[in-house]
Amino acid sequence: MGQLSAGDVSMDKNGNYKMENQQDLMSAFAEAEREQVRENGSEMFGEFIPGGKVLSGAAKKALSKIGLGRISDMLTNIGNKAWYKNYTTLLEKGGYNGIPGEALEEYEGMFFDAITGHADEGLRDFTDPKQQVDIWLGCATHGCAHGSCAYGVALSGLL
Repeated sequence: MGQLSAGDVSMDKNGNYKMENQQDLMSAFAEAEREQVRENGSEMFGEFIPGGKVLSGAAKKALSKIGLGRISDMLTNIGNKAWYKNYTTLLEKGGYNGIPGEALEEYEGMFFDAITGHADEGLRDFTDPKQQVDIWLGCATHGCAHGSCAYGVALSGLL
């Protein structure tokens, strides 16, 4: 809300600072509340997405079919360990829903924007290829960061 009411600082041709895009206090409050409802709604939506179990089963089958059964077995063995189940539970309790689930949360947020008075932004986001790349690469990077912790522990043999 503070950012919305304070606006953006820019510099004019003469090198003077100026404030732009300021909103009055009530408009800033209403917009900040809408953004929080959007974020909370997309996170709640993520809880209903059937995620990892279906996709991980398909990934294991695909790995086996192309001759990478050992990798599939390693992933299965890691997934059966108690520490990994605890780690997965921790991620789930924190609201992490896997790469596809996180991406769908972003799409739900764009849909919310489109139906709450930001239709131009929502339509532009849905059709912008750069936005699609940002969503999927961002979710993949996020997923890899979470997964690398678990696989690093598994490969080191610590647990």
